[in-house]
Amino acid sequence: MRKTRVNLDELHVATIMRQWPDTIPVFLEFKMLCVGCPFASFHTLASACDLHPVKRSRVSSRLEETITDAAPPRAPSKDAAD
Repeated sequence: MRKTRVNLDELHVATIMRQWPDTIPVFLEFKMLCVGCPFASFHTLASACDLHPVKRSRVSSRLEETITDAAPPRAPSKDAAD
């Protein structure tokens, strides 16, 4: 079982979804409409949780669980602005 070595709260939402596509359903599960949102590249996970009626600890926990069970992260694309 792998453990992520990054602080998800500090990553932009778009970066999380791009590097770990398996996390997209987690955002939808919490009714966070970050998928396709133009602000996903600007909001960190912490700020996105503050803007939505969700508990950051629950979202972070589910994301960590999903990332741990997922394939290795994708390499950042050359055109990534994050």
